[in-house]
Amino acid sequence: MPPVRDTAGELEALIYVRPKGDIIDVVELIAEDNVRAARVPRRGEISTEAGGAFWRTIGDVYQVLDEVLALPEPLIRA
Repeated sequence: MPPVRDTAGELEALIYVRPKGDIIDVVELIAEDNVRAARVPRRGEISTEAGGAFWRTIGDVYQVLDEVLALPEPLIRA
C-alpha cells in the first residue's frame, strides 16, 4: 500500500498487506517500537479488532515481523 502521510506530507505509517488465499496478513509500521499486525479473513471489510481477526500482535518491528513470518500457511478454507 502507499505510505500514509499527514497533511504536511510527513510519513505517518507504512502498511503491508499480504493476501494468502482466504486470509490477509496486515502489518502497520508506525515507528520502530510501534508495529501491529493481524491475520484477518478475506471477505468484506478488513477489521483487525479482536472479533474480526484470527490472530494479532503488537510490539517492536523485529518482534512483530518475526511473528508474522512464523505464521503457518493458511489452514482456513472458505
